[in-house]
Amino acid sequence: SGGNPASPPAASAAAVAEAPSDGQPQCSGRAASALAAYRALEARIKAQGGAKPDMQAYSKLRGEWELPKRHGAIEGVPVGVQLNGKGEAAILGIHTRICHGIDFAAKEPAYAICLSGGYADDDDEAADQLITYTGMGGRDTAG
Repeated sequence: SGGNPASPPAASAAAVAEAPSDGQPQCSGRAASALAAYRALEARIKAQGGAKPDMQAYSKLRGEWELPKRHGAIEGVPVGVQLNGKGEAAILGIHTRICHGIDFAAKEPAYAICLSGGYADDDDEAADQLITYTGMGGRDTAG
């Protein structure tokens, strides 16, 4: 009984809000529902042994849940919320380019930057929280 992974169970914001919290900010409203639907579908795809479950889940749910790109606050997504990967950030409209570190649209400032630690000159743990842009693509992990 594999079921259709594209049909996640209905997710409610109340169910997410009732989940045990370690004091970290939690999403609310539509954002909480989108995140719950994404997590349920991603877990089901993983359990079925599907490849790249994050990308599959986002791809199947984005039409229903993804919000338009915007600069600034996203309703229901508090500052400091902790996410588990780019798929979760994408379904919330924070960073929709799952395979890229920089989310942008032509002639607009970047919407989001995800640090991966995948580049030799990255300093993702800088105490001053300053990001130095060193380029996109062509990873040279040897330095």
